[in-house]
Amino acid sequence: MPLKNDWQNGDLFTPAAANDMANAVNNFNSLVFDAREYGVIADGAEHNNVANLLDCVAACATAGGGTVLLPAGTIVTSGTNLGTVTADSGNTYTNNGGIPLPQDTPITIAGHGTGVTVLRLSTGFIRAFDFWETGGSYSDVTLRDFTVDRNNILGVNIAPATAVTSGVTLTGGGVWTTLPGISATTFRNAQSVYFLPSGGGTAAGQRYVCRVSGSNFQVLNNASNVTVNSGDTVQASIVAHVIVGNYCNTYLAGINQVIDKVLVENVSAINVAESAGPSLAGNAANRTICIQVNVSPSGSPATVPQVTNFTARNVRMEGGAYGIEVAGSNPNTFLDNIYFADCYHDTGVTPVNNWNSSNFIIGGNAWVNRVGVVRCIGKNSGDVAFEVNQPWTCYEVDCVWEDSWTGVYRTSFGIPARTAAGPPTTTLNNGGTLSSGASSCTVTALPADVQRQGLAKIDSELIWYEV
Repeated sequence: MPLKNDWQNGDLFTPAAANDMANAVNNFNSLVFDAREYGVIADGAEHNNVANLLDCVAACATAGGGTVLLPAGTIVTSGTNLGTVTADSGNTYTNNGGIPLPQDTPITIAGHGTGVTVLRLSTGFIRAFDFWETGGSYSDVTLRDFTVDRNNILGVNIAPATAVTSGVTLTGGGVWTTLPGISATTFRNAQSVYFLPSGGGTAAGQRYVCRVSGSNFQVLNNASNVTVNSGDTVQASIVAHVIVGNYCNTYLAGINQVIDKVLVENVSAINVAESAGPSLAGNAANRTICIQVNVSPSGSPATVPQVTNFTARNVRMEGGAYGIEVAGSNPNTFLDNIYFADCYHDTGVTPVNNWNSSNFIIGGNAWVNRVGVVRCIGKNSGDVAFEVNQPWTCYEVDCVWEDSWTGVYRTSFGIPARTAAGPPTTTLNNGGTLSSGASSCTVTALPADVQRQGLAKIDSELIWYEV
C-alpha cells in the first residue's frame, strides 16, 4: 500500500487508501439517525440520555450502519447507574458505562463541533464510546465534531474509601472473591478498585477489576494470591478511556479483537481529572483514547488481534495520565498505519517525579509496521512524551514535547513486522549443524519481501547477509 508523498506540504502521510475509505464511509453514511428523535436532549439538564443514546446507536446498527447525529448543546448523562436502562421507546439496554460501538458495521458519530456538542460524563457513565467485550471486528468507524466532558470525576466520586471488615485472600488465576463489609449498593458503579498503600495486606497498592454479584461486591485477581487484612481500605478506581477505546468486562482490554479503519477527528476531551504523586494510583490509567489488543490467555485466536488504519486528527485532550495509546500486549498482536496529526495532550500536572503517564504511545509489545506522528504537542507527561516501540517505519515531524519526565522514547521489545503474520522467517541449511566455527550458511528460501542485504537474527545473534 503506497504512502502519500506530499506530507511535506502539510498533508498527513496516511496511505491514499485511508482517504478512499473515509470518502466511502461518508458516502455510505447518508443514512442519518438524529439522536433528538430518540429522546436525547442537550439542554444541560438531566434526562434519560444514556438509554436514549443506546437506543439511537442500536437503531443505526440494526439498519446496517449510518451516521448518529448528536445535537448541539450539552448532553448530560448524570443520574444513571450501571445495569438495565429503559429508553423512551420502551426498549431496554445494559448500561456498562459507555456506548458500545456496533461490530462489523460502518458508523459515524458526529456532533456540530467541539465545544458546540458536549457529552458530559457521570459516575455511572465514565466513557463515551467502546469497542466492547472480547472478540469481534470493528471497521469503518468515524468519530468527529464533539467534546467529551469527563466532569473531573475521580475514583472516590464513584465509591469512597471504605474499610474491609475482615481478612480475606484474593485467590489468583482469575477467581472472583467477595470483599467482606463492602456494600454492593455503594460500589455498584465501580468497575475497578484500588487498595490504598497504607493497608497491611499484600493487595495494598494494587488495582483489580470488580463487579456486583447479587448482594456481594467482588474483585477479580488474575495474578497470584494476595491478602487483604481487616481494616485495609479500598476505593473505586478509574481504569478507562474517555473518548474511545476497548473496554471488556473482565480484562479491560481488547481480547482477540480486529479493529480497522478508525478515524477520530475534530474531537476534544476536557476536565479529565488527574493528580501527581501517590494519589495518582486511583486514576493512573486514565487514557483519553486507548485502543489495545490482546490475545486470550485461553489460546490463540483464529485471526491475529490487530489495529490497522487508525487516524487521530485534530484531537485536543486536557488532563488524564495518557493522551492517545494504540498498543498490543504481546508479539502475537499487530499494528499498522497508525497516525496522529495535529493532536494536543496536557496532563495538567507538572511532573516532580516519575509516574505512569505518556502523551502519545504506539506499540507496546505488538508487531508494528508503519506509524507516524505529525505536528503534535505533548505537555507535562510523568514519563514519556512520545513512545514508539519496534516500528518498521516511523515518521515524527514538527512535534513539540514540553516538560516531560523522560522525553521521547524509542525501543524494541520485539521485532518489527510488515504483516500480521509477523517478521518473515525461513529455514537455514548448511548441510549440517550450524556450529560456532562456521564461516557461512545457506538460506534455503529467502522470503520475497526481504531486502537482498541487511541484518538477520539467528536465535539471539545478528549477522550481516548479502544475496
